[in-house]
Amino acid sequence: MTHTQTVFGFFDNAAEAQQAVQHLLGGGVTRTIIELLTLSDLPKSHSELAIKPNTGNGRFLDALFDTPAGDSGRGVVAISVRSQSDEEASQVINLLYEAGAESVCTEE
Repeated sequence: MTHTQTVFGFFDNAAEAQQAVQHLLGGGVTRTIIELLTLSDLPKSHSELAIKPNTGNGRFLDALFDTPAGDSGRGVVAISVRSQSDEEASQVINLLYEAGAESVCTEE
């Protein structure tokens, strides 16, 4: 089945997310479908995905929100990738995990 999906990968900080973007580009993902977002940039529906990702690893982001970013230097940075097929979404998910994403989820 072919349809558009948005894949979100969540990282501790902007530096890790930037490295992941380079990994995605190296893996053949087109730059025009990649977007970097902070948690405050995400619409409410996507923020809820960040808090309770489909991976079963939801405690990671819950813990981040309990610590002010100024205290730890950590924050939540998301990479959003608009995939055009199930195969591309699967490739993006694998690349995000290879790049060190703490969690990954999708939205159609």
